[in-house]
Amino acid sequence: MKSDLEEESTTAQQSDTPAPYNPEADGHPAKLWEALRRNERFRATAGRVVALATSKEPDNRLTAENIISWVSRTNSCAAAALQWLCPDAAFIFTHCRKVDGTDQDGKPCKFHLQWRGTSPDLPPLSDPAWQVQDGKPNAGGLPMRVGPLVWQTDLDPVDSFQQWREDKARLPSFTVDCAWPDTPRLFRSDLSFRWRHFEHGINPHTGRPDFLLSARETRFFEGWNLEDFDSSRHAGLVKVLEFNELARCRVFAIRKLRYASASEIDEMLQAISARLKADLVCKGEILGTKTQWDVFLAVERNRAEREHNGEQFSIDAAIDEAGEMLYADKYDAQHRKEIVLGYWRAMDASGSSPGWIQKTFPRLHRDILPIG
Repeated sequence: MKSDLEEESTTAQQSDTPAPYNPEADGHPAKLWEALRRNERFRATAGRVVALATSKEPDNRLTAENIISWVSRTNSCAAAALQWLCPDAAFIFTHCRKVDGTDQDGKPCKFHLQWRGTSPDLPPLSDPAWQVQDGKPNAGGLPMRVGPLVWQTDLDPVDSFQQWREDKARLPSFTVDCAWPDTPRLFRSDLSFRWRHFEHGINPHTGRPDFLLSARETRFFEGWNLEDFDSSRHAGLVKVLEFNELARCRVFAIRKLRYASASEIDEMLQAISARLKADLVCKGEILGTKTQWDVFLAVERNRAEREHNGEQFSIDAAIDEAGEMLYADKYDAQHRKEIVLGYWRAMDASGSSPGWIQKTFPRLHRDILPIG
């Protein structure tokens, strides 16, 4: 009897369509990108942003920036992906070791030099393009750009600029059709950092969760009334920022009253604990397990083969084939179909119970991006 991997390999060899890449072994950032690039709304947004970013009209570039900014409010990883899909990157190189120079009064001093540009090719230090840092005169900023920002210093162990050159030569055009192993290395590093830090609140310096995302009592509702809210005033803007942070949390309401006993507090906390535990998802299940990805990729490959051969795709037939490939020796046909269908719906399902593919990207406001 062949193993599941051997059976999948044999099936792939018999097909004209190569076996899809399964990101489960490469961790959550890989699974996130693979889910994002299959999300129809993200693909449409990416196409729109790239078209605007490569336009010669400044207003179009500003619209692209606004779209990315809107996405970043709820999904910093997706916003970073949109930036990296835009071709107009910017580069910043900083000399961490201070060099000798003179201040505005002509007195000797030491300062940092920084170069900013749209190419990874550095000019000589004598070039006036190098800007003086540390509170000294600064020659200016970067030209308007929508793409990624690549940082490099003379003390970094990894040459990010050289990685950019090598990846650009290997992959002239980075698109949503690129699987995770084929994406630029700097993009993979950026997405991995954002997943650890922004999505889970892990401080990169301490390795512990940030306080802002830990359990705390919110004072968001104190000292103001929604009827008097004015977002144009400073106090209103502060509330908007607090709301954006609070929107990333689960909020439970407890009435302000004097509790009769400590047991009443324990009872309320137990009810909250039960609600949280009911929705608990194991770390390995976030963005799909290996088996769920196996089923989803098998259905996706079946769809691609049918379209390539000019045949009509049937989700029922694809589920049956995936079940036979994965569980032919374990369950009867009906039980096997129910199990595989559950795995597929966990990855790709719309409606009131969306799958991981749909959960990875937010629905944008129609005034910002009128698609779908």
